[in-house]
Amino acid sequence: MSNARHTPLDELEEAAQGQELFRAPGADLLIGQARDEATASGWLPPDVSGDWPSPETHQGIVNRRQDLYDAMQRLESSVAQASGQHDWAVVVGDTLNVMHDALQRHVIEIEADDGLFAEVVGRAPNLASDVATLRKDHEDLLFSCRAVSELVANWSAPAEIRRKVLALLGRLAIHRQRGAELLFDTYNVDLAAGD
Repeated sequence: MSNARHTPLDELEEAAQGQELFRAPGADLLIGQARDEATASGWLPPDVSGDWPSPETHQGIVNRRQDLYDAMQRLESSVAQASGQHDWAVVVGDTLNVMHDALQRHVIEIEADDGLFAEVVGRAPNLASDVATLRKDHEDLLFSCRAVSELVANWSAPAEIRRKVLALLGRLAIHRQRGAELLFDTYNVDLAAGD
């Protein structure tokens, strides 16, 4: 058995042959027929070639996720500081703005007409409801960022600010996990926890 990376197309070919990883004489005829039937039924999207995702798409995904993760860490670090410091609210507000900007860049890039969500739905239409859930997450998370920013700007009670920021960070962590699941389901690619 080779160590080559298997794609959904490989699995489809193996299933069409009724064998695991072994090629039988005349198997190309079965593979072609199975691929045509799977494409016609919508199970396999048309124009599937090469690795999913491309190296460029994968690097873009990693960069967006890392940017968001770094902003989350800075925000958590700032809100964990003692609130009695004279500039605590300013530091929390600044890191919250950085977090909001990172999230907004993430949303704009992923939800663009030619962005990741469009690619996912194009390649795996069965994941459209997962994409819709993530789009809703984006709306809710951006709204929450703005709401917490207003609390900080109006210098609400530090305990309330801290609680809201930590709740936001928890929801962002869950969103990132959902995104990782979507990527795995679409591309069979697992991202490291920090990605």
